[in-house]
Amino acid sequence: MGLTSENLFDFNMSNKDSVMNFILNLLKGAYAHLNTIQIETFCIALFNKCYNFHEFKYLIRDFLVLLKSFSGTNEDIFEEEKKVFLYANYN
Repeated sequence: MGLTSENLFDFNMSNKDSVMNFILNLLKGAYAHLNTIQIETFCIALFNKCYNFHEFKYLIRDFLVLLKSFSGTNEDIFEEEKKVFLYANYN
């Protein structure tokens, strides 16, 4: 949003670019099996969808599915879909 006028990290980059660069490098190191374009697309989407909770949540969930790290213990991610399904089927 540009509320901070001072560069907090690197004086040659904006705060947004510094944070995005950090996230890119972090994900590239952690998930070497993904290509650079997949990681860059995800990082850009993180910043584009950060103001919409539902879109942000779906983005994270899709990324977890992409990583195949998603397990059955994360049922709370689907809680909203369960409520919609139950409401539609019982009303």
